[in-house]
Amino acid sequence: MRLLLLLCSCLWSSLAFSQTTISGRVLDAKSGDGLPGVTVLQTATTNGTSSDARGYFSFTVPAQSDSVALTVSSIGYATRRFRVAAGNAPVTVRLAVDLKPAPVCYFAPAWLQLSLLSGVRYAPVGARVLLDGSAYARVPLTATASYQTDFARNHALHLGLGLPSIRRFRAPSLTENLDYQQLRAPAANTAFDSYTADLGVYIGYLGGVRLPTFVLGTGYARWRQTDADISSASTGYGYTLGLRFSAFPAPFNVYASAKATHWPTYWQWQGSLSHGLPRNFQAGVALNKVRNYTELSLLFTRYFY
Repeated sequence: MRLLLLLCSCLWSSLAFSQTTISGRVLDAKSGDGLPGVTVLQTATTNGTSSDARGYFSFTVPAQSDSVALTVSSIGYATRRFRVAAGNAPVTVRLAVDLKPAPVCYFAPAWLQLSLLSGVRYAPVGARVLLDGSAYARVPLTATASYQTDFARNHALHLGLGLPSIRRFRAPSLTENLDYQQLRAPAANTAFDSYTADLGVYIGYLGGVRLPTFVLGTGYARWRQTDADISSASTGYGYTLGLRFSAFPAPFNVYASAKATHWPTYWQWQGSLSHGLPRNFQAGVALNKVRNYTELSLLFTRYFY
């Protein structure tokens, strides 16, 4: 029994002498106040601790040599790496505020969108492609092309070009778009062509609520009746007002837009409403109304990131 106690005592002594304690305090370099929650690690290991409410810390390290490498880090402060003498007096570490800009997380837009379109009245078959050049070829442009048809006399064509945004990821931001639209629907007695330029203005938040993007625009259009003489045509410039909502939170995941364009003798109404689905899919509806022409289309979209 005495021999067992002696062996345990020797083992305890050897373990005690094989470790050393590192202790000290972490201070703000400018104010001199103790910093709580600072991570203090033995460099290249997971051995370490965090400073207490007044900045004090203490932990043990294996007594491998006469000095120990430490890494001291905290959010908002520059990380320090240095060596201290093992088992020496408590060390004082002063951390300076990190003047480097903090990393910013950006939303990565889909570089490709593929959609199937189905018009309820005039053009039941169609597709749309959107390509983001900034992700595909490092060109800050987005190109959109869509086409719907009934494989006979009715069709709807849309071509769009999104120009480089101004302050894209910060508010206020501006987005610019150029669009061409062509509608041919003898069943609705309509032939329509338009060229428009839109400016989207996003201001940010108001009272904690995210505001929509306000759309302002102008353009030129020509409308005529397909079964009447040229005197029934209407040609001229117009202006656009609209809103885009793209931030409805979960569980809604709803995206909406509405736009009204006043041409010389009539209004054109356009809008869309879509809902996010799992696996980067989205389903929705789109409306386009010009005089006698009213088309409601169903959309099913797949996003590629």
